[in-house]
Amino acid sequence: GFFHLITIAEFRILFRYCALTFTGNVIFFLLYRVDYFFVEKYCTADQLGNYIQVSKLVHLFFILPTILASAVFTMSAGEQRYGINKLLPLLSRSIFLLYAFTCLVLGLVGQWLFPFVFGASFTGMYHPFLMLIPGILALSGMFTITAYFAGKNKVKINIIAAVYAFGVILAGDIIFIPKYGIVAAAWVSSIGYIVYQIYIIRAFKKEYECS
Repeated sequence: GFFHLITIAEFRILFRYCALTFTGNVIFFLLYRVDYFFVEKYCTADQLGNYIQVSKLVHLFFILPTILASAVFTMSAGEQRYGINKLLPLLSRSIFLLYAFTCLVLGLVGQWLFPFVFGASFTGMYHPFLMLIPGILALSGMFTITAYFAGKNKVKINIIAAVYAFGVILAGDIIFIPKYGIVAAAWVSSIGYIVYQIYIIRAFKKEYECS
């Protein structure tokens, strides 16, 4: 019939996939949030508020890639491989160019725009945002590719990349935030996101030859 009880073998496959996905989500949560712990510990409440607001702004950039990633996941899970080696780099480059222009505009006007929008107490947002621009550009273009890996049951690639990035960010936060504050937290995060990007791109190029 259409409905049937799940077999032990199917349950093991499902459980293994869900466990890997859950592990990846936990690591990503730490990747995005571990800097909050160090900023809260070593910086003032005002600096923490500014940094959290910058992080919220940065995560707005990830909404569009996440929406596109859901479509890519469906395609890859459904074995629609034709043209994927051209589609995914095209999506990543398009997101990169769109966000590069957006970040350029915000980089030019952000020093007065952020206090105007969020309030006079958020004058400290500007420099951390500038330091996070490379991270925004590096990470936002990877959502579609990591969705492809997830759809092809290759979540381990995403997890390994996240572990490397988390290690870089954790070490950088421990070393630099106590002395250099939220600006250090921002550029350390950018470096970690770039490490993530490099690993994902190298893994993708092993499967598909693309520029």
